[in-house]
Amino acid sequence: MVPLSNVLASSLASVVLIVVPGPSVLFVIGRSLALGRKGGVLTVPGNASGQLLQAAAVALGIGTVVDQSAGRWP
Repeated sequence: MVPLSNVLASSLASVVLIVVPGPSVLFVIGRSLALGRKGGVLTVPGNASGQLLQAAAVALGIGTVVDQSAGRWP
């Protein structure tokens, strides 16, 4: 049986993570405020395609290559 204190701590952490907006949401809101509704709506597919490209690069192992080569730069 999981202790009640662990359940409460996990629930509180879950609520905080759900309520706090991520960087993508803040980016879209900022662009919407700066450029209006059309700019905000056009930002969403651009942001999503960038995330898809990043996820594909990580899936292909590019993240490991970059991580290992990071110490080699002067």
